[in-house]
Amino acid sequence: MKSTRRLFDAIVTVQSWEPRFVLGIKQTLKECTAKRMLAYFIGEYRGRTRKVQSELRKLTDEAEVVLQEKEVSFHEPSSAWATIERDIGPSTRFENPVLVDLTTMPREIIWSTLFWLEAGGTKTDYVYRRPDTYGKDWLARDPNNPRLVYKLAGTLEIGRRTALVAVTGFDEERCRQAVEFYEPTRVLLATQTGRQYGNDTRNVVPDFQARRIKVNEIQVDTFGADHGYEALRPEVADLAKEHNVILCSFGPKPSAVALFRLQREFPQCALAYIGCKEYNQDYSRGMGDAVRGSIFWRKD
Repeated sequence: MKSTRRLFDAIVTVQSWEPRFVLGIKQTLKECTAKRMLAYFIGEYRGRTRKVQSELRKLTDEAEVVLQEKEVSFHEPSSAWATIERDIGPSTRFENPVLVDLTTMPREIIWSTLFWLEAGGTKTDYVYRRPDTYGKDWLARDPNNPRLVYKLAGTLEIGRRTALVAVTGFDEERCRQAVEFYEPTRVLLATQTGRQYGNDTRNVVPDFQARRIKVNEIQVDTFGADHGYEALRPEVADLAKEHNVILCSFGPKPSAVALFRLQREFPQCALAYIGCKEYNQDYSRGMGDAVRGSIFWRKD
C-alpha cells in the first residue's frame, strides 16, 4: 500500500527548550517523511537546548532523517543570514517542498528562511504548533534595539514621516521599544482576536497618545488562514503612500508570514526585528493545535 505521508526534501526548524519543540518534531515525523532536517540552535542558549539536541538526534535516527545542526547567534545576524543562504538558497536544488517549522523560530530567522526559499522558487509549507498554555509571568524582557532585516529593509526615504505597523502580543516592552527607536508619527496596532491564552486581558495595546502619535487599532486573526494579511493589506498600502513603513511582529509567529507577504508586495516597506536579552525558561507548557499553510511564490 502506497504511503500517504507527505515527502519533504528538508525540514527547517530552530531548537528550543519549550516542550512543544520536541512534541512537535515527534508529530511532524509521524505525519511526513523528510530527507534531512536543518535544526539551527541559538548559541546564547546552548545550555538550555543541550538536552533537546540529544532527544532530536534520537528521533531523527529512528526516522532515518539526516540531521544537520547549525549554530547561529542573535548577535551576528550577517553570519546567520549567510548560513541560511548556504543551506537553502538558490544554489541548493529542491525537488520536493521544504517544511518550515515556525514554532520556536525567531522572526528574523523566519524572514531570512522565507526569503531564500522564495529566491530559489522552492515550494514551501509551514507549520506552527501552538502551546497548551503560556507562562503566567513575563515571557521576554529587556529588549534590544530594533534592526532591519537583510534584503527586507525596504527603501526608506529621507524627509518622509515614519509609520509603524505592529502585530502586538503579550510583550509591551518590545512594542514600546520600537516606538521609541523609530519615533513614528503614525502607529497601527494589530491585536489578536479571541480569548485564547487570556488574550482579551493580556494582549498589549499601549497608549502613545501622550506622545502626540496618531494611534489606530485593528483586530486580526493570526491563527486564521491568512494570518491577518487581508486585514492589514489596505492599511499598509494606504500608509505607504506618504510614509516610510516599518513592519514588526510581536504576536503569534504566523503573523510573521503575513508581514513577509506584505513586504514582498510593498517592497518599499521594511521588516524590523527586536530580540530580547532574556527569555523565560518557562515560556510555555505543552502543545496545542497546529496552524499550517503553504506559500506559492509569485512569478514576475
